[in-house]
Amino acid sequence: MFSANKKKKSSGFTFVELLIVIFIIGILINMIIPKYNRCVRPNARVKSCYSNIRVLQGAIEMYNMDHMTMISTSFDLKPLEDENYLKKAEQFVSPNTSEVSCKYDIDGDMSSGGQVYCHYHGSVDPGIPRQAKN
Repeated sequence: MFSANKKKKSSGFTFVELLIVIFIIGILINMIIPKYNRCVRPNARVKSCYSNIRVLQGAIEMYNMDHMTMISTSFDLKPLEDENYLKKAEQFVSPNTSEVSCKYDIDGDMSSGGQVYCHYHGSVDPGIPRQAKN
């Protein structure tokens, strides 16, 4: 009834089964990466731009509270850097080599309700329309 030549079947996976599972995982990863590049990266760029806008707007507001001569309509970052309201002003100037070039400017009078906006992404608060530049 029992033979000495019978081998016990192991309960683990065979090499071929492991290769099939790795192949399926590779196919799924190849399907996910293009979607990541199309959806996640642009959203990260927009959020980074909005973060820069908030930092610039906050630095200008703090500068205006501390000084009699306010930054109102001219977008000059040099006084903010000189007075240590910004660490490096050049980090807010995007090189033209990137595909999305953020260029920041002031809309309205910063001493009375103006806002900083990006020429490419717009303003942080979409409810406040930008005024037309003269």
